[in-house]
Amino acid sequence: MGLLGLAIVSISMSVAYIARDVPTSDFMLSTFQAGQSFYSEGAYDQAIDKYRSVGEERSVLLDDSEIIVVVGEVEATVKDAAIYQVGNSYFKMFEEATQAAEGLRDKDEKSRRLAQAEEYLEEAVSFFSRVEEQSDSDELRVLAQGRIMTCLYSARRFEDVIREGREFVERFPSHPYVVEALYNIGWSYYELKDYDKSIGAFTELTQSFESGFQVSRALFQIGECYYDQKRYAEAIPHYQALVDQADISELTEQDVQRMQFEKVAGLVDETEYELTAKAQIRIGDSHSQLGDFDKAEDAYHTVTNVFSQERRLVEKAYQSLADMYFSSRLLTRCVGAYREAIDNATSKTFQARMQFQLAQRYTEASREWGEDLYDDAIREFNVYLKAYGEVASSAGYSLANTYYEIGQVHYAKAERFAAQGAQDQAMDAYGAALSSYSTQLEDHPEAAFDMAARFNAALCRQMLGGDTQDEAIEGFSQIIAEDPDGPYAISSQFQLARIQLGQGQHDEATTTYSQIIAATSDSNHLDVAHFELGLVRAQAKDLTQAAEHLLQVRQGAPQYSLSRLEAARSFVSLADFDQALSVLRQGMDVAQSDSEKAQYWYLTGKAHVGKQDYSNAIDAFSNTLRVSSDPLLQEIARYDRGTSYTRLEMYAEAVEDLKLLTASENERIRGAVQRMLGMAYLRLNDQQEALRSYSELAATSQNLSERADYLILIVELYMELEQYDEAVSTGRQILALDLGDDKGGREYSVREQTHFLIAESLHSSGNYEDAVSAYIEGLSRYPDSFYSPDMSYALGTLYFQMDRLDEAADTLTDFVARFGDSPNALYGLYYLGYAHFSLRDFDKSRDVFADLAERFPDSEVAAEAMMRVAESAFNLSEFDLVIGVYKDVLTAYPDAPFLDEATYNMAWAHYEAQNEEEFISGLRRLLNGFPKSEFAPDARFTLGDHYFNKEQYQEALNEYQLVLRDHGDSKIAGEVPEVLKNVREIIAYGEYEEAIAIFSVALGLDKEDKKAEALEKFREVVPMFVNLMEKYPGTEVQVGALSNLGVCYEFLNQWQDAVQTYDKVIELFEAQEASQEAYQFAKGHRDWIVTSRL
Repeated sequence: MGLLGLAIVSISMSVAYIARDVPTSDFMLSTFQAGQSFYSEGAYDQAIDKYRSVGEERSVLLDDSEIIVVVGEVEATVKDAAIYQVGNSYFKMFEEATQAAEGLRDKDEKSRRLAQAEEYLEEAVSFFSRVEEQSDSDELRVLAQGRIMTCLYSARRFEDVIREGREFVERFPSHPYVVEALYNIGWSYYELKDYDKSIGAFTELTQSFESGFQVSRALFQIGECYYDQKRYAEAIPHYQALVDQADISELTEQDVQRMQFEKVAGLVDETEYELTAKAQIRIGDSHSQLGDFDKAEDAYHTVTNVFSQERRLVEKAYQSLADMYFSSRLLTRCVGAYREAIDNATSKTFQARMQFQLAQRYTEASREWGEDLYDDAIREFNVYLKAYGEVASSAGYSLANTYYEIGQVHYAKAERFAAQGAQDQAMDAYGAALSSYSTQLEDHPEAAFDMAARFNAALCRQMLGGDTQDEAIEGFSQIIAEDPDGPYAISSQFQLARIQLGQGQHDEATTTYSQIIAATSDSNHLDVAHFELGLVRAQAKDLTQAAEHLLQVRQGAPQYSLSRLEAARSFVSLADFDQALSVLRQGMDVAQSDSEKAQYWYLTGKAHVGKQDYSNAIDAFSNTLRVSSDPLLQEIARYDRGTSYTRLEMYAEAVEDLKLLTASENERIRGAVQRMLGMAYLRLNDQQEALRSYSELAATSQNLSERADYLILIVELYMELEQYDEAVSTGRQILALDLGDDKGGREYSVREQTHFLIAESLHSSGNYEDAVSAYIEGLSRYPDSFYSPDMSYALGTLYFQMDRLDEAADTLTDFVARFGDSPNALYGLYYLGYAHFSLRDFDKSRDVFADLAERFPDSEVAAEAMMRVAESAFNLSEFDLVIGVYKDVLTAYPDAPFLDEATYNMAWAHYEAQNEEEFISGLRRLLNGFPKSEFAPDARFTLGDHYFNKEQYQEALNEYQLVLRDHGDSKIAGEVPEVLKNVREIIAYGEYEEAIAIFSVALGLDKEDKKAEALEKFREVVPMFVNLMEKYPGTEVQVGALSNLGVCYEFLNQWQDAVQTYDKVIELFEAQEASQEAYQFAKGHRDWIVTSRL
């Protein structure tokens, strides 16, 4: 077929063609071009008409087999191409119809659209199948089969994709499209959650192909397969392989812009630059899941630093960093992540989103962790309003949204106060919430928030009560009237019913709940209505109706467990104990908390008591005590268990329960317990019970001093039993006695001892604030007495424990000054030093730790104190002192566990003191003396940097290589490959310059027309370039040597050698190992040689 008989049309770029001078051929090509125009404009139905008129054209005067077009890079007849494009057009229509259907709310219309989309897809497959079966072009048939797989994948027919893909790979194992087939197979297995086979397919792809987006995405998806299975440690190497392969540090600004252009142009859905950033984020996510926060943080920060142009992914990295800390309740670090994002961002909308999310975190921490951080949330939302109000909408969080969120925070704060019984504060918070909702509705109305704000405003008025409750009723009623089918209408009905219940209007509330039940078919609403109506009837003492409604709550509903609990309570009150036990068994297994389980066990026990089955009752009450944390329920259960023991004449066990109830605040329980205990002791004849005896003696003693002594014994007994609350209570009874401060021949008075014991009990119980007050009170009353040193030391260390460092420092300074002979003086200095150190008062921490080491040189903390002396001095830039102290540590404490740290830090002190030789010697001493030290990798790397900075590159290379050899698993080792590459490049460039010098001489001689001498120089430099090319693969020197070697061959007329050399440069470019400029140079010279010399 001659060149003049070919017409070549490029579908992916602008269309150009060469046609034979036959009108019919012109018609075919112009019609095809019209179809292309319609296709590019998205008029796919018109494009189909044009393509089909070409594909169905029949003429005996036209040999259409000679009208050739190019589809992608494949040549095919214009008819085959047209049929292929019909398939593409139907596929595009399928995509559009599917997308349009997804946004429809009308189910019938949505179903119709989806059916139409399915028809388009079948048409697309049909036309692609025609091409595969009929086309004379093997390559176009391959493309058609690939498009069939794409269609099947889009239809989520993954098994078919896998089958078709495997058939393709078997038929065309060496075809370039195999990469697409394996890619689709891997994705199909992934969608089917067959992760092992997905990994297999993607691994096969990466082993068969060296580069390309599919290879990169396959690496990423292998990581995703492991990640989805929570096999995070196995996922990381695959994400890392993608990051390492991308070699982002080598990308130029132009490379990044090119990738971004490809995405904007629609050539790719996601650039490799973005994919690499996503992989880096996933590395962080994986380390986070493994609990390795430091590595996770490094990974996230790599994204924020290296991929700063990808704002969406930078935002995701910061969010993931914040999520990691938040999920571990590290709120300070979580907040720090948002602050860092805000500080580093250049986009105000980005800053705004981070600020809003920061505020939300405080809200979430308050709700999820029980922390009281609502004021912090409100503060941050107000910052958002003031700083980012003008960009609020574009940031995705409008002013309406913000005021609504502030209202929500105030409301949650009010609920917290109400639960704590702080009614005044709750009312203030409800009022603040109402104000925020009102501001949103009046100043920033927005449909997305208006109805929710109106509903919540009515809720606030309901909570505020009084006159505002009428406004609440009006608000709920208006919502019901205006939007009866809306999401807040039925909620408003519920609130109206609850208001009626709160006003004691049981019949009215019953009517409202009954209306809800009659009007709704929503099972969730029915569950709530039946449950709350059951509670209403229980309050109205209509227990039969109460149980009837409670039992209509469905199994699996959130209220199911409580509904069975309350129904059982009704049956117990009705003395229907068997029915109570049956209902309790239904709900026991689904009780949602220990609190509910405790209630279940307690009612089970009461039902058994009702049946006089005391053994099973005791088991149930025991289970109540095991799971309950409610002091009141524990007390009642223990009382009922003690009573049940007495019914079974198990008096020893009864005594153990009843003894614990003698101090009950419930007078009825306390009186009954005392009577039952008396009976039990009489039955057991156990008069030796110490606590009981002491209590009786104290209660009956007429001598205040004697009573105080007995009570002191009780306090000490309680402390020994770790019953600190009772110890404190008894101690306060002693202080309430009219006692003086007479020591009675002892070193201390009873009152002084009591103050100390109360403070110690509070301290041991974890009640630190009250303990501080108790120590302060004791010291104020007895500033220089027997217990003064102990109270002073305890107060100082308690302040330290509470992180009240200034007060700790002041108290411990006074302690060591006044009570230096105390047995606690050593640790008084120890904690004082750390208090100053934490406060960054390094001059003070230096002196205190030095004093400790001097006074207690043989103590277990002396060496540690010397280390802190050196660290404090280092922070004060007292490097000569630092060096001297570390030398003392190494000499005086040869068995200390941190000699390597001392050696390493001493080396850096020499560095700061500009003693370079000693610095290097110090690092060498560390490496020789402590080769396994955690500081060894950094020391070795630092030596490499030292030689690098001195341009002693071979020595630097040796040191960096030793990092990899000896410390390959260290964190710093991860930086070495890139550094090694740079060092090798520098060394290579030095040799390259020697060759270039000779090469330049050769060029100069040729320019001076000294041809013979020039040729000698070219021959001389050829082996040098060959040596460089072979010696330094993967470097820029390799590319430069090849390029210049090609030039040498040209001057030497070794044309075939020159072509082969330029081909190597082109291959390197295709492997992304050579620059565009090198490629263009090689391509231009190669083409010239082939055209004019070969």
